[in-house]
Amino acid sequence: MYIQCVRADKNGQHILGLIEDYNCLRKQITEGRKRLGKLELLLKEGEGLDSAVTVPLSSLPATFKAVQQNLEEAARLLNLPWRVSLPMKVVHAAAYSLQDESLKSEVYKLRRKVAKQEKKLYSTARRLYSTNQLKENMERVIIDQLALTHNVFKKARGNLEVQQSDNKATPSGLIKKRV
Repeated sequence: MYIQCVRADKNGQHILGLIEDYNCLRKQITEGRKRLGKLELLLKEGEGLDSAVTVPLSSLPATFKAVQQNLEEAARLLNLPWRVSLPMKVVHAAAYSLQDESLKSEVYKLRRKVAKQEKKLYSTARRLYSTNQLKENMERVIIDQLALTHNVFKKARGNLEVQQSDNKATPSGLIKKRV
């Protein structure tokens, strides 16, 4: 499985390589440290002994050879990664993540605010509709009342005209003599 990993040094220079190569390099460095520790221990043991007693020199060349192989393998693995220029998003991921978080929270707040405004708008639209219905009903009631009043006035006018025609027919009836 080939997984790429990106590493950067303290100066911000990046390299791109396979994770297996990185893990092998780390393993080689760890083994080299262990072998150097053994070699250092052997040398210290040799210094602490009398000059008459000699340290078995047969183990020193094998340890030196193993350390040399580890260093060669590590050098080979160091040549495997490639120097790359990373996209701005990867290079400045930390800075962008803070901005992303603040933008996300701002977007969340704005969405909440929009939702509240939509609720208010919906509520206002419902009230406007019901108020409009009430207004139309009131107009109908007023028109009905005006129609009734008109009919009453028509009947009153008709009655007054009938009375006037009756009074014209009998003019002497209108003037009464005082006795």
